[in-house]
Amino acid sequence: MNQDLEQLVTLQAIALEITSLRAELTRLPGIVAAAEKELAKAEAALKTVQTTLLAEEALRKKSGADAEQNRAKLGRLKKQMDSATSTQQATALEHEMGFAGDAIARLEDEELASMERSEVAEAELARATETLAKAQEALLVKRQIAAQGKEDADEALVVRGAEQVAVRAGISEDVLAMFDRLAKSRGTGLAEGVNEQCSACRMKVRPQRWNELTGREHANEIMTCESCGRILFWDLRNDRPGAWPAGDRLRRALTLDVKA
Repeated sequence: MNQDLEQLVTLQAIALEITSLRAELTRLPGIVAAAEKELAKAEAALKTVQTTLLAEEALRKKSGADAEQNRAKLGRLKKQMDSATSTQQATALEHEMGFAGDAIARLEDEELASMERSEVAEAELARATETLAKAQEALLVKRQIAAQGKEDADEALVVRGAEQVAVRAGISEDVLAMFDRLAKSRGTGLAEGVNEQCSACRMKVRPQRWNELTGREHANEIMTCESCGRILFWDLRNDRPGAWPAGDRLRRALTLDVKA
């Protein structure tokens, strides 16, 4: 294989790894942001339940105070009834006593209903408190993961950057210029020939070009895909058994998630 071509295979693998690392750096803040959003939601849910409990407590307090006032009123009316001097006066007092009694019953019912709602809210409070604790713990973990991920990615980028400089230095200027131009316009400058196709654009490679790509007679030549223009290479392991580090590295790099 052409020495420049073998170096290009490694160079493209490094470029893909760098793209993946940068995508990871872009992704990491989103992990923390999502955990922060869940925490905010848990805090809001807890506050809502707490507000409900306070409102029910205030309602019971008011209902109790109103009921006491009506009981006191009822007591006064009963005393007045004992000293009533006419049927008309007694009837009026009976009506007022009825209203006070109804009010007491209604207020006691409201207080009982409020206690029942509070029991439900207390259970919700327990769940909301547990959810909040889990959200706080999850946020702490996500922050640690993001911090470690950023540190690892930053370190790896330094290493890959140094490797990239070293590999580029060993490639002929004209070949490197062609690769850079293709990578800029196509995203990648190199493509493997597989099953008589360009692995990048999936277009068929002409039989003559395929024979030249896979044959030993033209092994040192730089060939391009006639459809997309990318530089084509033939995996040496298809021709002879054995490991090929450049090819292995590119295969691993191609499996990386490079979505930003």
